[in-house]
Amino acid sequence: MSNQTFLSFLSRLAAYEQSLSLLQWDAHVTSSKKGKQTRMDAVHVLTTDIYNLLSSRETEDLLQSVDSAELPTHVQATLKHLLKQSERLRMISFKDYQAYEKQTAKAASAWHEARKADDFSIFRPQFDKLVAWQHEFADMKGYADHPYDAVLDNHLPGLTVKEMDRLFSDMKGSIHPLMGKIKDAEHRVKTGFLYYSFPEADQSAIANDILQEIGFDFQAGRLDSSGQPFTLTIQDNDVRVGLPYIDGNVQAGLMHVFTEGGHALFEQNRTALLRGATPTSDIEAQKTLWGDFIGKSKSFWDRYYTRFQRQAPSSFAKVSVEEFYEGINAAKLSIIRKEANELTQPLHLQVRYELEKGIMERSIATRDLPGLWAEKIQQATGLAVPYDNTGVLQEQHWATAQFGHAAAKTFAYAQAAQWYEQMEGTNMHEWLRENVYEEQVVSPQQIDAGAFNRYLQNKYGAIYRL
Repeated sequence: MSNQTFLSFLSRLAAYEQSLSLLQWDAHVTSSKKGKQTRMDAVHVLTTDIYNLLSSRETEDLLQSVDSAELPTHVQATLKHLLKQSERLRMISFKDYQAYEKQTAKAASAWHEARKADDFSIFRPQFDKLVAWQHEFADMKGYADHPYDAVLDNHLPGLTVKEMDRLFSDMKGSIHPLMGKIKDAEHRVKTGFLYYSFPEADQSAIANDILQEIGFDFQAGRLDSSGQPFTLTIQDNDVRVGLPYIDGNVQAGLMHVFTEGGHALFEQNRTALLRGATPTSDIEAQKTLWGDFIGKSKSFWDRYYTRFQRQAPSSFAKVSVEEFYEGINAAKLSIIRKEANELTQPLHLQVRYELEKGIMERSIATRDLPGLWAEKIQQATGLAVPYDNTGVLQEQHWATAQFGHAAAKTFAYAQAAQWYEQMEGTNMHEWLRENVYEEQVVSPQQIDAGAFNRYLQNKYGAIYRL
C-alpha cells in the first residue's frame, strides 16, 4: 500500500512541476509585461506548497515506509532524491526558506544593475548574503572533507572536490599542449562565413529541419522563438524548445539548436515521473553530447550539409562542407565562456570552480573576485579581462545561486565524451535508449578525462594537420 501511495504522491509532485514549467514557458514565449507580477505570485504559491509538502512529517513517514526493492530502477533514484530533499528542507524553517527565495530575487536584480554600470561592487552586498546562505546550507547538510563537497553533491550525488580536482588536472594537462601545437600549425581555418547575414526565417526553417533530422518528435513537443535558449518539459509527450535567432552568427545559432535539441530528445525518450530528480550533470551531459560532439561532427555535416545549403542564404553555396566543418570547430581563445568551444571551455569552467571552492573554504574574499577572475583567465588563455562585464559579471549563475554549476558542466564534458566514444559504430538512438535515457546511475568514480582528451587530440589533430 505504501508503494502505491508513494506513486500517487509522485504524481502530485509532477503536477506541481508541470504547472511551474508552463508558467516558465509562458514567461519566455507568450506573456504580457503587465502579467509578470501575477505569474510571480502563482510561482510563489506553488513553490510554497512544494516546500510544505516535502518538509512535512507525513511525507517523511511515507518516504521511509516505501519498499525501494519493489520499485523500477528510475523510481528508486527518484525516491533517493526525495529522501535527501525532504531531509534538507526539514532543516530549514519556512521563514528562512522564504528569506532565501527573496534574497535570490534581490541578488538577480542587483546583478542586472551591476551589469548596467559594469561594476561588481553593486552586486557584491547581495552576493555576500547568498554566500552566507551557501555556507549555512553546507554546514546543515554536512560533509566529510570539504565544504564545497556539500554543494557539488547537489548536482551529482557523490561528486567531491577530490574528484573534480583530478578531472580538471587531467583535462588541463592535455589542453594546454594541444593549444600550443594549434598555435604553431601551418594550416589556417577559414571562419569568415560564420558571420554571414542569416535571416531569421531561414534560421527557423533550418532549426525545424535539424530537430526533425535528429529525432525530435513534433507531435510531442514544439519549437518557439525566444530571447534565450531553453528546453522545458511539461511531461514526456509535451517538451517545449525555445531558440533565439541571431543574425550574423551561424555558429551560435547551430549550437543552440543542437544543445536544446539534445536536451529535448532526452526528455522525450526517458521514463521519469519527477523531472527535478535528475542530476544537473546528466542534463548538461545530454546538451554537451549533442551541442559539442554530434552537432559539430564531420559525420553529421557530411550527411546534412547539402540540405543546409538549400535552406541557407546563397552566400553559403561557395563554402565547401570541409570548410564549414573546420570553421564551426575552429580553435579560438576568448575571455567570454559562452564564446569558447569544447577545447577551451574547461579552462573557463576551472576558473569558476576554483573561485567557488575558495569562497566555500573561506580562503577567498568576495571583494577580491574581479581581480582574481581576471588573473586566472589571463593565466588560462593569455587574454586580458578589461571590464567586470567581460569577467566576473559575464554570467548570471552566481546571481541565481547556482553554485557548483561549473563543476557539473565540466563533469558533463567528460561524461558526454565517454558516451560518444562508446556509441561509435552503433545505432546512436538505440544505444542512447539502452544505455543513457533510462536513468542509468552514474558514479563520479566511473568518469575520467581519458575519452575527452582522446577526442580533442583526434579532432583538432585532423583539422589543423598536426
